[in-house]
Amino acid sequence: MTEDLPDPLRDDEQEAPAGGARRLAKNASDVSPAAKAPQKGDVVEPPNYEDPTAGGARFLGHLLQRSPFFDYFCQVAEASYEGKNSQPKVRKAQTDHKWLYRFCTVADMTLRVIVVALILLFIFAVAFKTLWPLVTPAGPGA
Repeated sequence: MTEDLPDPLRDDEQEAPAGGARRLAKNASDVSPAAKAPQKGDVVEPPNYEDPTAGGARFLGHLLQRSPFFDYFCQVAEASYEGKNSQPKVRKAQTDHKWLYRFCTVADMTLRVIVVALILLFIFAVAFKTLWPLVTPAGPGA
């Protein structure tokens, strides 16, 4: 039934399907090894992506850009409403669930304020710990 249909994956339509094994055996002598086997020195090393600003600064920047509560709100909106685009779904969820939208935006802002406060507290603690010995007298008898 499907023998009459052309096979789009075949290179040559002239040979019968039974001749495929003969064609492979005939062309087996045409196969040759690679011109050069890869050596250990030929392996390309991955580039060094280490950035001097990586680490703490990038982590803090990423942490301040995140909004986990609003991301959750968008995920709930995507799951709750039908449609292809996410923006109308989120707008519909904003109008239908105003208290949840307000809670998520306030919680995200509160989280950012807490993160900034912790960063400032850490900077103040390090500065205090560093400068306190310079302000206080050197010993008990001084």
